[in-house]
Amino acid sequence: MSKDGIEVLVIGYTGAGKTVLIQKLSDYGSKIAKKTRSPPDSFFDFEFPPQPTTGSEFFKAQFSKTKIRFREIGGALRSIWATGLKNTNKVMFLIDSSSPQDVADAQCELLELLGHPDSQSLPFLIVLTKIDIESSLLLEEINNVLRLDMLEPEMKNRIRMTETSTKTHENFDSIIDWLCLPLA
Repeated sequence: MSKDGIEVLVIGYTGAGKTVLIQKLSDYGSKIAKKTRSPPDSFFDFEFPPQPTTGSEFFKAQFSKTKIRFREIGGALRSIWATGLKNTNKVMFLIDSSSPQDVADAQCELLELLGHPDSQSLPFLIVLTKIDIESSLLLEEINNVLRLDMLEPEMKNRIRMTETSTKTHENFDSIIDWLCLPLA
């Protein structure tokens, strides 16, 4: 953990929704902290769709008393995702559940990252995005493709998976809870 709080590496293929999720979670967390009853609606609604991250972006957020520093590495930079593992405390791996090809490709990337020496003690949260899209795959279908049940027990224990939609904010609370979990 740095002086800036918990360091979270956010990775996933281009278009998985990394930037939007970080921004919407930050807004959602600030509204919850202020105890406003209405969910966030327009603070990060985009007039134009966000452009894919072409490098690395940093975002800071605070959820209750927990400071989070997000480092997002763009999907086009898959070859350097593992370099972000060195100075991080947690990893969020986003998968667009409406793209069967991305789900299939994600299995190889995820296994490679989980086996990397710098990730051996890092907790991973697999976030299935865009579940509000009618053609999105079901959690069970994605589990069958990712084959996480075949992992060694010590790897399986470091992984959690959740689904979300940045439009409906489904499971935002559980994502924030995971982000705020104390480090082991």
